[in-house]
Amino acid sequence: STVTVQETATAPDGDQVASVGSANQLAAVSYLYSQPIQIEAGWQFSVSAFAAGSYEPGDAQTAGGALVGLWFANATNLYPTTSSADTVIVSATNLVEEPLYTTLSGTVSAPVSGYMRLALRSTTTGFQRVFWDQIIVRRI
Repeated sequence: STVTVQETATAPDGDQVASVGSANQLAAVSYLYSQPIQIEAGWQFSVSAFAAGSYEPGDAQTAGGALVGLWFANATNLYPTTSSADTVIVSATNLVEEPLYTTLSGTVSAPVSGYMRLALRSTTTGFQRVFWDQIIVRRI
């Protein structure tokens, strides 16, 4: 997959979005994830993001997005070296085309102590892209 910062006047927050799509126009599932967030087992987090599809004329609007909690033993580990199973917090299929955005939000509890990275999972095929903006993680 490829990730770029894309300028768009319709971004929910500012004028740029993260744009994720397949590098070779085949079906792809990719994870773009945050810096590590220190956690303790049982802590809860509220997470949210805006996601939209970007499609070529005539494309089926089938791109998908999800917010996923990834759990790590230390701040330097990266996927797939996780310390607990991934947690799908919320997902959406058939994302509407930009300039409309779907709000993804949910709550996640840390299953272990260590570090969490919030992953933006994008599911695309062909020339589809997923636009991401205003990703927020808050401890509650």
